[in-house]
Amino acid sequence: MLVLSISLAPSLGWHPGGAGLRWIVVFSAVGIAVLVAALIAKALSTAFRPHQDWERREAPPRTDTPAWVCTVGGTLVSVVVGTGVAHEGAFNGLAAVQAVMIALFATEGMLGNGVWLHVGKPTPASRSAVASVALAVGVTTYWSLTGLIRPGGQSAHLGQSLSAWLCCAVLVFVLVVSATSAVYVAGGRAYWTDYPPANNVMQDAFLLSVLWLTLGWLPQTVLTHIPASATERWAAVGTLLAGFMLTFCPPFLWTLENNDTHVCRQRLRRGAAEPPWPTFSDSSFTRIAHLRRRLSHFHTSVTSHEHEPGVDGQELNADVFLVRLSGHTAAQNSIALLLALASLVGAVGMTAGFTGEREQRR
Repeated sequence: MLVLSISLAPSLGWHPGGAGLRWIVVFSAVGIAVLVAALIAKALSTAFRPHQDWERREAPPRTDTPAWVCTVGGTLVSVVVGTGVAHEGAFNGLAAVQAVMIALFATEGMLGNGVWLHVGKPTPASRSAVASVALAVGVTTYWSLTGLIRPGGQSAHLGQSLSAWLCCAVLVFVLVVSATSAVYVAGGRAYWTDYPPANNVMQDAFLLSVLWLTLGWLPQTVLTHIPASATERWAAVGTLLAGFMLTFCPPFLWTLENNDTHVCRQRLRRGAAEPPWPTFSDSSFTRIAHLRRRLSHFHTSVTSHEHEPGVDGQELNADVFLVRLSGHTAAQNSIALLLALASLVGAVGMTAGFTGEREQRR
């Protein structure tokens, strides 16, 4: 998508940008995220450590300190990046929707991999850490799609804008992995997945970054560098849609299906009949049709069961784990589908002129 869009840009009325970016804000936010990771290095090490004996899963030593560190770190990142957002002044509705979707994806990843998939409940410290980091993810995502693409209403240099997005992606990656590790040690429950929690959330954070780049940064950048008055603007949308249909949709649907095979493999390995969906033979349409039911069961599981250590047996835990794993992938797939739909509709709306008057005047 990047190659197709950028290579055809000159014929679409592309105007190269040259506005400067507020790098001090970018580097300060990244520095805070790295500092948070350094301060909770022990929790990160624990969340990366695999079980030595699967039959005797060892729970991590319980502590809330890393979660409170993440709470403070996420808040500081939100404040620092928020100064960049406030400096722009203009509001971008599409970017706001995309930022909310990315933040929701990150939130589910932190709670799912940190505590829900281990049949546990988040502590007050865990909730604070997740809320703080989710806010930081949302604010950072929004700024990367607005002020780091068109600072002051003027388009930035493409290379600088992409570099700034990469810094934001690293910031979000580090914060999300750190918060997940903090939530895991705060819960004090042994993990039930094939791999340690930090490994799992790294995969989710990578997928989040790909969605953010292709569905958020790319269309926002193309529509920024091609003026609203340009006759080629609709051709630019056609280029985006062509790239989306040819190079994004097939791997996107494959990734949704592959995400669901986590559930299929676990159910097969454990010889379980519940939950009955998804199955290896389900089509993409069938999987999408079952999303609502799976999310409903997921919600019931995380809100109705306490699952205190020593109260529930291993069989009950395994059944609840599979329901939660099915809901975990269903939630991720639902958010990804909503993000894709919002991005497509929003890109067309921006092209048709449905943007803020203040932004247009700039």
